[in-house]
Amino acid sequence: MSLSPALGRPSSVTSRRSSAIYQLPPLAPPSPPLPAPPPTPAQFLFFPLPTPKAITPKAQANAQHAQLYLFGWNGTHASLVAGLLLAIDENDAQQRLDSTFNHLNHHLIILGTASTSSNPPLDAPSTSSPSFHIHLSSTLSPTLTPTTPPTTLILYTPPKRSQLQFLSLVPLQLDLNSFDAPPTPGSSTAAKKAEAEARKKRDKEGRTEEHVLGEKLRRSAKLDFTSPSNAMPVAVADLEEVVDWINLAPHLTSLLSPPSPSLRSSISFPSTLASILSPPTRLVRAVAQGILTLTAWELPLLGGTALKDLSATVQQIDTRLTQGLSWPSQYSLIRTTLSASSQTSDMPTLALGRAHYIQFYNTMWLIANDMIVGSAFTSFVCENSEYLGGLLGRLVQEYTLTSLRELLLWLNDWPGGVKLNFELASIFCDGFLWGTGLWEELIFAPLLPFLPTMVYLLGLSGLLGTTMFFSFASDLLALLTFHIFVFYLMATSIFRWHLSMLGALFNIFRGKKFNVLRNRVEPAVYEVDQLLLGTILFTLAAFLFPTVLVYYLAFAASRLGIVALHAAMETALAFMNHFPLFAVMLRFKDPARLPGGLQFELDTSPEEEPLLRMTVRPRSLALALLSLSRFSSLTCLPSKRRTTPSTSRASSSSTYNSQDDWLPITARSTFWEGC
Repeated sequence: MSLSPALGRPSSVTSRRSSAIYQLPPLAPPSPPLPAPPPTPAQFLFFPLPTPKAITPKAQANAQHAQLYLFGWNGTHASLVAGLLLAIDENDAQQRLDSTFNHLNHHLIILGTASTSSNPPLDAPSTSSPSFHIHLSSTLSPTLTPTTPPTTLILYTPPKRSQLQFLSLVPLQLDLNSFDAPPTPGSSTAAKKAEAEARKKRDKEGRTEEHVLGEKLRRSAKLDFTSPSNAMPVAVADLEEVVDWINLAPHLTSLLSPPSPSLRSSISFPSTLASILSPPTRLVRAVAQGILTLTAWELPLLGGTALKDLSATVQQIDTRLTQGLSWPSQYSLIRTTLSASSQTSDMPTLALGRAHYIQFYNTMWLIANDMIVGSAFTSFVCENSEYLGGLLGRLVQEYTLTSLRELLLWLNDWPGGVKLNFELASIFCDGFLWGTGLWEELIFAPLLPFLPTMVYLLGLSGLLGTTMFFSFASDLLALLTFHIFVFYLMATSIFRWHLSMLGALFNIFRGKKFNVLRNRVEPAVYEVDQLLLGTILFTLAAFLFPTVLVYYLAFAASRLGIVALHAAMETALAFMNHFPLFAVMLRFKDPARLPGGLQFELDTSPEEEPLLRMTVRPRSLALALLSLSRFSSLTCLPSKRRTTPSTSRASSSSTYNSQDDWLPITARSTFWEGC
């Protein structure tokens, strides 16, 4: 069976219902291609202010018919002018851009022309690229020639890469723990899927990026855009892309500029100096590593407590050595990160490089101030060591010995009208008085003549910094009040034993027992003599409980006062070790290096038309100060594990949290502050 090309049906088959022949309609001639519509200007044009200097190639330096061209990027809703290029015509300018940036994957185009009083416009508007024309004046702000549809001119200040400035839509994070880990081979796909899901969710809620960024711009600009007279399009969907362009523009503009003569740098001297200092550096590093190993040595007799957890001085030495050992690698990381961020507009890379830079120099500033203030402490304490030593001896004698004896005698004689058990109170009073006299006779009395010398050594420790001064003072306080700590441990143990005995006797009194296997209280059957003995013992323990409680509260209050002094010193140490001083200084000196976002302001001047300016919102000072709790992760490398006798019993897998370094007590759980 064959198909007739004329009829479009089988030739051997005829239609029984109709004899008409169905022919295919003739094909229409192809229509000519429609001309491409001219490109529509963007809704926003970002222009740098102050106006950059025009880039003049050597070939066009003396050209009489040269024209200023605007070059940059063109987006869906916004275009950005990166700089000015002086060329004979538009093709010449575009060829120079293509020859410079094609291998860098940065497609810059000619956006329009610019004119000044000395450079009037020469070329007609181009139809191959968005055409803008800006008139530049030395006294007034740039003005944009009206376009169709209307385009809003937004002025921005280019960041200075040499001063580590950059723009960001979010505040700069100073905590390195907040940055994402390096991407794994499968992480990019997962990130793309998560981003697509988040975009779908925003679309369902009617909150697209265009609406969100439009609302940000509407809130930031100090103008009522809701009124018909002031209405303007604010849907800037590619604002993040614009920020990336602004961060990249200074680097690309420098590639177009002719190379400037620079001083010849010598490389042999630094390399020779590094080779000379290499053996001593390795020796110092080995010694520091040995000291760090010694400070992390766990003492078996004290429940595996590390040596640095017993002494504030040892811990401060550990902190400073850790910081010193991390400086070479940290400096190398800063150079690598900053060199990579100087050629990219990737926001995480820029933020990471600045965070490393701030953390490194913040540590240097803190240590420098620590040494300066410590030298002042050294001068004052060493010159007055005799007087301060005598004053310290009198204070210790008054508050840790004499006052303690008076407190024990007062507790033995119905304190506050409370009638205690005289026999048990006498035992407690005599025992603690004997311990106080033994401490005074064997420890304090022989130590008293050496207190001026100890104060002088305390002053000399200030040469290593104020932090070392406070650490040594904290250890000296723990040594002089050690007997009160021992009394507190004894009173706490007796109180805990008495409470456990009361609980067990109370279970017998009500006919129950504690099942150790099931960890619960169950009914039990006791004999009459067992119930009688348990009731008698429970009554005795209940009447003796007030006496035990009073002595426990007395020593607990004394211990609380000593811990408060330790807490004050720990707070001062945390402040001097982890305060974001460099970040606060940058906040006042150069806020553009600590970006906290962007803001749009309406610049109204009686001589000019209103202009919209995009400026950097400085990072909030409160956020910089709140980073004190996390700055420990920036200034030093935390130890892998820090356990105390109290925490090791509760959990064998307790780890050290670097975010708690600023806390007064949890930053350094010493043996003196245990139990």
